[in-house]
Amino acid sequence: VYCFIFALILAAVERSVQARISLTALYGIPLSVLAWFVDVPSALIFSVLCVLLWAVLVIPQDWQGSDFAIMFCIALLRFIYFWFVSLLVGRLSLLQHHLESLVEIRAQELASETAERRRLEQEMLEISEWERRRIGQDLHDGLCQLLTGAALSGNTNARKLSSMGLDDEARDVLKSVAVIEDAISLARSIANGLDPLEMQGNGLM
Repeated sequence: VYCFIFALILAAVERSVQARISLTALYGIPLSVLAWFVDVPSALIFSVLCVLLWAVLVIPQDWQGSDFAIMFCIALLRFIYFWFVSLLVGRLSLLQHHLESLVEIRAQELASETAERRRLEQEMLEISEWERRRIGQDLHDGLCQLLTGAALSGNTNARKLSSMGLDDEARDVLKSVAVIEDAISLARSIANGLDPLEMQGNGLM
């Protein structure tokens, strides 16, 4: 409706200036609005209305002494110009909407790729954490127990040697036991660093 009112105003201005100034190019404004925001068929129908409006309001003033063929050619040129503007703007609008849809699809793909990457990173962190805890538990439950057993066995052997009067050999064995106990302390500290004890409210039991 607004476009038609605008076209009526243009035709009235052309009529008032008695066709001394052509306002044909300004008709492209309502045609572009219709082609962009509504659709191309509406703009094409409106172009026909604009030509008819020009023929009804403007031509009768210049009909005297004018050739019908000239007026027909002018009307035809206007019609071709209006159709060209409508098709061009409609094509631009279609390309714009297509580009927006491609951008939206690409944005969704990027969002899904980002989510998948975050999921993989989280899985890698969980696997790394699980592996670290497993190594810590193996050190604590495996190596530390073996070293503790070796230390206990060394203490037992040292007592046996002392009871047999071999004090020098017993001291050598105790020195080895001390080294083993240092290794136990080191292994336990590494195990606690890899798999720290997490205190919880119901974890004491």
